[in-house]
Formats: sequence, structure tokens, C-alpha cells
Amino acid sequence: MKDNSKSVNLNVLNMALMFVGAIMGAGFASGRELWQFFGVFGIRGKIGVLLVGILFILLGTATAYIARKLGTNEMGRIIAPGNNQKITNAVSWFMAIILFTVLINMTAACGAMLNQLFGINPMIGGVLIDVLVVATVLGEFERISKVFKYIMPVLFVAVVAVSIIVILCCDKIEADMSLLNPSPIAGNWVLAS
Repeated sequence: MKDNSKSVNLNVLNMALMFVGAIMGAGFASGRELWQFFGVFGIRGKIGVLLVGILFILLGTATAYIARKLGTNEMGRIIAPGNNQKITNAVSWFMAIILFTVLINMTAACGAMLNQLFGINPMIGGVLIDVLVVATVLGEFERISKVFKYIMPVLFVAVVAVSIIVILCCDKIEADMSLLNPSPIAGNWVLAS
């Protein structure tokens, strides 16, 4: 019997870019959320960012280790203890529902953003992001890793450039005062982190 599986060699940089791309691309947090969960706490918020970063690294490494040890990329098998098919299926369905809700959120956000910035019908923005998402995820794993390899450095440079421009050019930033308060669901830096 012929084996059609193809081995994909990924280096540390490709893996790191894919991990950051997945976390950032999934909308881990908006600027407002980052401020409310970390920025308002000053130096303690910076410690919180460091702790969250370490936890993401540990969780990502543990997930990759378990996946490799089990020889699978099925999240249900990676997350569920033992070999219980019902739990594995439940986890797989839960992950599918979460990913679907993320797609819905991305669709709505892109539609609203394009409408706010350019007056474009929100439906067009939603369809645009859906087409881009489908074009990104369809195909082999190697192609998806290449997409992340090229997009993430551009996003990183854009974030740094915008941050520098805001710091240097904006003497007075007018903001909604509610943004300066911690999130109501996270009243201290430990809980926020």
C-alpha cells in the first residue's frame, strides 16, 4: 500500500511564527482588552504580560509534545485523557464550535471596520475576510506555515511602527475614560493575567 503522507520539516522560527500567528490571528485580545487587563496595572501589568507569555509557551510546548508523542493532530485526542472516544468527540465538537464562533467574530469585526473606515457595506467586509480565511486554511500544512512565515513579520513591523508613531506624534491622546479602568471582570493584576 502506498503512503501518500508527506513529511513537513519546520524549524523553530516557522513554529514560533505559526504559534504567534494563531494566537494573534484568533484575536487573543484587542488593544482595549490589553489595556484593561494589563496596561492599567503599570509594572504589575508588565509582570502579568510576562506570566501570560510564559504560560502560552508552556501550553504550546506541552500541546506539541503530546501531539508528537501520540502521533496525531486531532485536538480531541491531545486534550482528552485516556482513549475515551466520547470525550475525544466532545472535545473535537467543542473546538469546532469555538473556531466557528471565532470566524463569525472575525467576519463581523472586518465588516464593521471597513464600514467605519471606508463606508463599505459590512457584508462585503465580512465576505472578504471569509474568503481570505478559507484561502489561508485550505491546502497543505506546509503552505499554511509559509503564509504565517510571510505575514507575521509584516504584522510585527506594522505594530511596532504604529506604536512608535503614536508615542512620537501624539502629545495628547483623547480617550474614553472607561478605558482607563481595569476590566470589571478582573479587578487586580493577578486575576487579569
